[in-house]
Amino acid sequence: MAAQDEAVARLNEQLAPFTILRGVEVNIRADGSLDLTDEELASRDWVVASLHTSFDRDPTERVMAAMESPHVDCIGHLTARKINKRAPADVDVARVIAKALETGTFLEINGQPDRLDLRDTHARAAGEAGVPILVSSDAHRPAALAYLDFAVSQARRAWLTKAQVLNTRTWPQIQRMMKR
Repeated sequence: MAAQDEAVARLNEQLAPFTILRGVEVNIRADGSLDLTDEELASRDWVVASLHTSFDRDPTERVMAAMESPHVDCIGHLTARKINKRAPADVDVARVIAKALETGTFLEINGQPDRLDLRDTHARAAGEAGVPILVSSDAHRPAALAYLDFAVSQARRAWLTKAQVLNTRTWPQIQRMMKR
């Protein structure tokens, strides 16, 4: 992460006034802890926490524990489903939505074609409850940036409005909404 910080600082100098954020996706472990320290997470501008393993081990409680962290801004691909490959984890979405409201944690619609997670019905419920929804490509390579179109389509299927989609705002507006 130190190397990332140096690269981001250099690019921010070169590209000003454009700003690149220092972010990370952190794994929610089987015991509900996060796989980076609080110090490491505090050094990031943006932190997404996601389930990547042990989907049968209390996924709801693990996600809710992650939302308690003051450093976790967003929960990524909530149910960890992979369409036609892996069923969604048995997450109590209503409880997660309530916890997201309580903790000020955002939820993501992941545009990866094999995820599209949050489902449209879950995204609609979260949006109606007042949880801002991040629309994300979850790109791991430049070509995958196009997956943002799938996430936007999922948000449209959920009938989300501009006001319900977090990243229709500027970064300063988002910062004012963040819990830290």
